[in-house]
Amino acid sequence: MIRPLAGILSSMHSVILSLGFWGPGNGQTGVTSAVDYINKTTTTGNATNRGSATARAYSSGCTGSTYGFFGGGSPSATLIEYINLSLTTGNTASKGTLSVGRNQLVGCAGAVYGYFGGGSGSSVIDYITLATTTGNALSKGTLVVGRQNIAGCAGSTYGFFCGGGTPSVTKIIEYIDDTTTSGNATNGGTLTSLRQGPGGCSGTTYGFIAGGYTTNPAIDYIDMTVGTNNGLSKGSLTAARSFFKDALELYMVFLVVVYILLILQL
Repeated sequence: MIRPLAGILSSMHSVILSLGFWGPGNGQTGVTSAVDYINKTTTTGNATNRGSATARAYSSGCTGSTYGFFGGGSPSATLIEYINLSLTTGNTASKGTLSVGRNQLVGCAGAVYGYFGGGSGSSVIDYITLATTTGNALSKGTLVVGRQNIAGCAGSTYGFFCGGGTPSVTKIIEYIDDTTTSGNATNGGTLTSLRQGPGGCSGTTYGFIAGGYTTNPAIDYIDMTVGTNNGLSKGSLTAARSFFKDALELYMVFLVVVYILLILQL
């Protein structure tokens, strides 16, 4: 079992390519460099190796329409690498560096910019342009509370940073405007319970935060169309767990479907 590891799923391309990718992380015998992919349209089949990244643990990922990015980690705490989401072979390549090296950070993405927040007790939020393969991350602002092992999710307007440890376990929800490159996070509310190392994923309207230390099976949801709101209970995982990653910005798929329909009408 490899956990935690950076996960990026092809969001805009998932309508056409339906590929999901996982990057470097902790393996049973040490830190791994493997980048694997799956076909998301099937319910059977193992992951296939795509290539290699720089070996590191506790990195995070974010994704745009063409490229997926792995940022931070240990020991390569400042490194940002990318892959082309349309390809199933090839190693990662270097994009640049984070403004501050850190691990156990979290990534989320809007339509144009990707963000890396927190990690190693830091409050820094960096941004990258998702359409480019060169250039260092720049500072967007800061979290209200610096922490690590946060869950992230994002909609078309807001990105959210939920839970995490300072190292004390928190239930904080903070949000940013994910259409801009400047501005600090704002306190948006709280989760239903304390969480460190939860996992996050996104739909078109709701973001979901699941699990977290200690032995928490709860799944919360938040309304991503507004910044200020508390997490509400959706249900529970089949088994309590923490320090796992899973992020899929499905609203991007929705935008592509709308775009395709508009083209067909022209």
